[in-house]
Amino acid sequence: MKRNLQIIRILILCVSVLGVNCMVDAQERVVEYSNKFDEFSGSNWESAMAHLDNFALDMQNNPHMIGVLIVYGGQRRLRGEARAWSGCLKNYLVSRRGLEQKRVLMINGGYREDLTVELWETADKKHIPDPKPQVKPKDVRFKRGK
Repeated sequence: MKRNLQIIRILILCVSVLGVNCMVDAQERVVEYSNKFDEFSGSNWESAMAHLDNFALDMQNNPHMIGVLIVYGGQRRLRGEARAWSGCLKNYLVSRRGLEQKRVLMINGGYREDLTVELWETADKKHIPDPKPQVKPKDVRFKRGK
């Protein structure tokens, strides 16, 4: 009987120590990571708003996080289109969805085959993800405007 009590005490102690370690690890991860929340391509504003709505909801539920939007221009798009989209995306999140302007960071990601937006969350500005362009600027051919 005494032996069983000793084993139970040892097991409880081990579980307690493991539980504390897991809680510390979880707290540290919140501070030291960037999480890719979503990605979308193309220039469909209705679809973009749906992605942004989900992102804004998650940001509102995690007020300590910073939202990072990496916008990539398309290989065969209009000149300045990515910059215009960046302005619209940030305006939507701040004006329509009520996020604080300082919690929304826009990054020019370079170019990809199509206009692409990556939505990231990070705990601080030390862990901002690096853009990953897939098309070199010399390979971009802008369309003529109307």
